[in-house]
This record gives sequence, C-alpha cells and structure tokens, in this order.
Amino acid sequence: MLTTGSTELDKLLDGGIETGSITEIFGEFRSDYVGRSELAPRQAHLARFMRLLLRLADEFGVAVVITNQVVAQVDVSV
Repeated sequence: MLTTGSTELDKLLDGGIETGSITEIFGEFRSDYVGRSELAPRQAHLARFMRLLLRLADEFGVAVVITNQVVAQVDVSV
C-alpha cells in the first residue's frame, strides 16, 4: 500500500492506494468551487493535487493518467 499523504484519505481507502492495481480517484471540484470568484482557489487545490500525483509517480515509478470532463461553462453570455 502507498500512502496518499492524507490520513483521512488513507482511512477512506482502507490504508492507502493498493500497488499493482488500477485505482480511480475523482473529485467534484465543480460543486466545491462555484463561480468565477472561486477559480483561483480551485486551481490552487488542483495544482497541489497534481504535485502530489507527480511525486508519487516519480517515487514509485508508476503511471498517472488524468482526464477532465467539462460539462458546464463558467459564464454564459446572452
């Protein structure tokens, strides 16, 4: 098992991320950060998460695949 670096997340994952398997982790960043005024905090949160994934990939020699699904626009002009 690999630790995520977060005690709470490790508890949710029953000890961490299992090695030798495909693990999917996702977050609802759209619902946590709503509106244009929340873009900077959301991007900062995503950047911290990406740095953690990069560190895990480098340290343990694992592949990390990140995808993004866009389902809404920030602002809609009429």
